Amino acid sequence: AAIAVTKWVFEYYKIPYLIGTVGVDNIKSQKVLERSGYQFIDYRTSLMQQPEGKHSDYKYYRFYPTV
Repeated sequence: AAIAVTKWVFEYYKIPYLIGTVGVDNIKSQKVLERSGYQFIDYRTSLMQQPEGKHSDYKYYRFYPTV
């Protein structure tokens, strides 16, 4: 599904890349993005506070279309 949606976006929209974000503990979703061609960029922390004043960390991915 991730590959199909990614392909569809680039067929209909003129954008340079797509962003994917996944919680650092969500290994299965990280593998889905990586198998779908997304490149890991870095670790980031959400600017929105979660309950109890905590912030959530996530992995930031990008997909660049091939020409």
